[in-house]
This record gives sequence, structure tokens and C-alpha cells, in this order.
Amino acid sequence: MSSNSTIRDLPPPKRLDRRWTVTVNESFARDEVLLNLDILGTDYKPDTLVAIEVVKADTDKPSQNNLGKQTYHDRSKDASSAAHSRAVDTSKSYICIVKDMTKEQKVKLPNVEVYVAKHIADVFGMRKGSQVILTPVRRPFHALFA
Repeated sequence: MSSNSTIRDLPPPKRLDRRWTVTVNESFARDEVLLNLDILGTDYKPDTLVAIEVVKADTDKPSQNNLGKQTYHDRSKDASSAAHSRAVDTSKSYICIVKDMTKEQKVKLPNVEVYVAKHIADVFGMRKGSQVILTPVRRPFHALFA
């Protein structure tokens, strides 16, 4: 066995618990996901992989009723709904290559953090204002599909 192997056991990716807000690109987009790296900071590097996980409110999760059937309780009208805890939906992660927004886009959309094409947002349950967690993917690419 060579000590110069190109495949090494890498430490697990660092989970960055900072939540970012999604803006959905409703028009035709050449890029599926763009990040505003001026806002997101140095934890995310261009041309690296990142997993996007949507933060779901507890009210979005099914609960069990007395008969064991799943039901959904819409608490969106409750005054305290904003105080309910949120959890990351790890069942759906969108893995993409980090790409920075252009200078023109940053001028036009200065507060956008994560810019997602509509067709991707629809599949992964993202809406304008959805919160996401971005986790850098530092595992070898083939390990993502094992």
C-alpha cells in the first residue's frame, strides 16, 4: 500500500449552523444556485461542493393523531408560531458547486444570500424566505453515492 494515496480518510464536514435565507429566481436562470459570498463569508469557497438543507418549522412535520394516522396541524395563524423550534430536513439535501453571484447581481440584489432557480426550489421545498443551512462537502465525491 502506498503512503502517497490520493484517497484519504477526511474528517467529517464541519456543519455550519448559520442559517441563510433563500431567494427564488423566478426567471430563466443559467445557474441553478448562486451564493453571495460577500455576505456568506470565507467558510464557502468557489468551485467547492456544498449541501443545502432546508430548515423546516415543526408545523411542517406530520404528527400522529389518536388513531395512528398522520395529520398536519397548521399553526401559521397562531401568534406563537414564530417561537416554535425549527429542524433541518436532512432527508433532502441539494448538493451543488459553490458559485458566487456576479458584481452586477450583487448590485441589483444586494441582500440576497442564496439565489436558487425556481425548478430546484420547487423540488426541494424552498420558497422565498426559506431558511437553509449550507454544509461544505469535504468527502471524496464517490463517497457521496455509497
